[in-house]
Amino acid sequence: MERAKTYAPSKGFFSESMCGGGIFFLPDVTNVQPDSSSQWKQVWDDGMTEIQVAGSDQRRGQQLRLRAGACAGGAWEQVSKDNRFLFHAVGGRNPGSTTPSTTARRR
Repeated sequence: MERAKTYAPSKGFFSESMCGGGIFFLPDVTNVQPDSSSQWKQVWDDGMTEIQVAGSDQRRGQQLRLRAGACAGGAWEQVSKDNRFLFHAVGGRNPGSTTPSTTARRR
């Protein structure tokens, strides 16, 4: 699980779900409720990265739309010092994987 804190005076906090999938944002990390699930908002879906990369190939893009998001391989995130940009790396899946069960192949 990756995390990134915005720079002062902002109190925002980004966190990524396990195995990629999505980035969530908490506007004020200093005011977190005991059950904070309603405070977090999803701001990015890593499956969309796969679709955008395959955008030039309609057939492949359609295939990815059907399975996007399942362990897309998202990692590392960082906020720019002016809080305008969130940098994020998405590694993708193993070649030939078509379902979440084939994402991490066992030998």
